[in-house]
Amino acid sequence: MKRQLVAACVLLLIFGGVLPAIGQDQEAGLGYEEEQYTVIVVKQGPKWKPFGTDEAMAAMQTLLKNSRELFAEGIWIAGGLVQDGTEVELIILLRIEKRSEAIKLINQAPNVKSGFYKADVYPWTAPKGLAPAPPRKGSEDNKAAGRFDMEMYHVFIVKQGPKWKPEGTAESTEVQRRLIANAKELLKKDIWIAGGPVQDVSEVEGIIIMRIEAMHEALEMVRQAPSVKSGFYKVDAYPCLSWFELLNQGSTGVCESDLQSATTCLLLRFLTGRPGYVSDPVVDTSTDEVIYAHCVATNRVFGPEGKANKYIIRSHAEDRKGASVQSLMPVGEPVTTLRLCADEGQVVLHSGVTTRNIDEAKACRTKIAARTDARQLLRNWTQGWHRVTVYGDCRKDILNLSQLLGLSVIEEDKRQA
Repeated sequence: MKRQLVAACVLLLIFGGVLPAIGQDQEAGLGYEEEQYTVIVVKQGPKWKPFGTDEAMAAMQTLLKNSRELFAEGIWIAGGLVQDGTEVELIILLRIEKRSEAIKLINQAPNVKSGFYKADVYPWTAPKGLAPAPPRKGSEDNKAAGRFDMEMYHVFIVKQGPKWKPEGTAESTEVQRRLIANAKELLKKDIWIAGGPVQDVSEVEGIIIMRIEAMHEALEMVRQAPSVKSGFYKVDAYPCLSWFELLNQGSTGVCESDLQSATTCLLLRFLTGRPGYVSDPVVDTSTDEVIYAHCVATNRVFGPEGKANKYIIRSHAEDRKGASVQSLMPVGEPVTTLRLCADEGQVVLHSGVTTRNIDEAKACRTKIAARTDARQLLRNWTQGWHRVTVYGDCRKDILNLSQLLGLSVIEEDKRQA
């Protein structure tokens, strides 16, 4: 085998692949016979329309027709929808050896010719014999009709990191040794499905498919990979959905390496049993509101066992990449907002009542407004921008706790002496 890669770079959640795992008899050195395939990364084209429109429904019908024809010809192996909020719509694995043949096939596809989709084509070397998995009991008719059993996988697109070195160097050899060891462990756990190098001139080095359902588990696996931590490979993925899951499960996920907000979230979780919502507040004196905006949010503001609110998976707001959540948080509810500045022995604090969710292109995805004394808040603002909001009126609890811990308190929404 020319190269074996495990660390993930671009993380995509794919729904509907059906692939067999590599057999245990192939474990030693991950040695296996190779075959050349083609991975098609299908993206939104210039005439793309969102799901639910007439154009999207027509494109889906055309795609299904094409996939059935390719399946009947023995070309189609697996494919499905990508759920990561980026411009990537589909990932398809085909049994085509030559890149030129794959490009010709894609360019002739009706959805590409119409401009609804565009595609990146990656020649991929992987284990020989990858094929659609046998249908589950009772689904033979589905297979005959070209309807495929569905399962959740993660696809890892491996890219060169800032400290990447070409094959044959001492650094590359050591990375490959560790990657093979890691792959063996994943194989034993029935996580590794298939992986191999990409024969391409781009920064993409390889593609790996793993049996992982939860995005935050995949992100954690990538984060801990030695080749990613060392900078040999890089990760183009946002943690927003991972933090969303952690917050909903009763844990804590805070972005931007904000230690003060993370400490504040932990304090609120221990005090109330509810997740903190870290935000970049915007004070609006014209409506006497403060708008809490961020791309990391929870949809279980009353705790893991509390009622969930609706949410929308969207791209990250600032660059329209990755995936994040727009949480439509409950309105008419009291909220308490604070920031614990432990290094200065101080807490800044204000409260309000939620009034509305704001759907606005500017700023972060989740934007919940709360009625408060906006002018006092603006006059008394200190200690940076981030604040942490928790549902419920826990001002008195915060004041009591601050007194016990010897912390000074600035009540931002009250007139200062």
